[in-house]
Amino acid sequence: MENVDPKITAHIKEGFKNVCIWKISVDESVDVDICDAETESFNAEASIDGDRLNLALSGHLDTLSAPELLANFEKIRQDNDLKSVFIDCSKLEYVSSAGIRVLLIMHNDCADGVTMKSCNETIIEDLSNTNIKIL
Repeated sequence: MENVDPKITAHIKEGFKNVCIWKISVDESVDVDICDAETESFNAEASIDGDRLNLALSGHLDTLSAPELLANFEKIRQDNDLKSVFIDCSKLEYVSSAGIRVLLIMHNDCADGVTMKSCNETIIEDLSNTNIKIL
């Protein structure tokens, strides 16, 4: 993305280092090895353009990544007077209900809401019952 503020990008990347994976088993005698489990990656690049936050999201915005995106959004919002969020979704593969919840929080916290561009069909369908603008 153009005009990427390295300080904001570094802050977001640092925040994602604290994402945890949970291992849950009902039967304690079962040994579950998650070393070979595939984990979907998520990345967010951010820049500020006046009163607009620009995000480029990639990977999966899900239960593991959504809380960190929200925490970083709230930190950025504290430091900036944001009126809107513009999200490039050309590399975003999936958004879970937790991710949708974060997008709706961002949408409601900004006067001009959230606009998403280049969403795949699944994401468009998942967001069809929201007020989030999709280009």
